[in-house]
Amino acid sequence: MKQIIRIGMDTSKNIFQLHGVDAAEHVVLRKRLGRKQMAAFFAKLPPTVIGMEAAGRRITGPACWVGSVMR
Repeated sequence: MKQIIRIGMDTSKNIFQLHGVDAAEHVVLRKRLGRKQMAAFFAKLPPTVIGMEAAGRRITGPACWVGSVMR
């Protein structure tokens, strides 16, 4: 797989859609993950920029996932 430079993440309660692009803006990742798969998936990737949708919920919103992804 080519180097992913940016990942867009659409969050929901239990399923997350990921869309990643390389330096040439070509799609190199399209993935649907469950809540339990998120940390393991991001642990295998080198550091990259992640864009998340904004959500109004505090407990399951993007702020909660930022801490999980940054570990």
